[in-house]
Amino acid sequence: MESYMQPSPQELRVPIKPHQFSPGEVQKLYHVYDDCSQTQLSEVGIVCGNSCCYISEPQNDITVTSILRHLDWSNRCPTPFISFYDNRERAFKEANRRRKMPVWWRDRMSVKVAEIQLTRDSAVWVFSKKDLLCILGSHPDISRMADRSEWFAWGVLPEEYVVGLWFLESSGNWSYQRLKNGQ
Repeated sequence: MESYMQPSPQELRVPIKPHQFSPGEVQKLYHVYDDCSQTQLSEVGIVCGNSCCYISEPQNDITVTSILRHLDWSNRCPTPFISFYDNRERAFKEANRRRKMPVWWRDRMSVKVAEIQLTRDSAVWVFSKKDLLCILGSHPDISRMADRSEWFAWGVLPEEYVVGLWFLESSGNWSYQRLKNGQ
């Protein structure tokens, strides 16, 4: 790996802040999860696995180390992040991969894809891979490990932004359910 040094808060390329939505911009995101996921959809929304972020500041959590830990799928320790895709096709590729993966403890029928809709007025700390690399610099492992369509939420994504849910029917086909938040 190339030499890389985590910038101090004073050295960051830009201040740590959520994605800056343009007026009228609507961002659709897709969250893939299953019964083994630490970030499942619940009655409050999608909550990160690490509840310590509620008493922390983003600049303490959004570091190269914490992002790399989050991106390491063999890491089962909770992180302060939730992953999303901005590409529906890519999300379903991941959902189908999980569904077909021979993991004996996963219920293959538990794989779901939540559809998220965010705007400038959304009260969610969300940022894209591109935003992340602008903040932290071009870390070679983040560039390699994060999917080009990957987005991250810090902390929680309230249920009001989840507009739909894809789930598997007993036939093995995907079915879509519009949620009360989806106009």
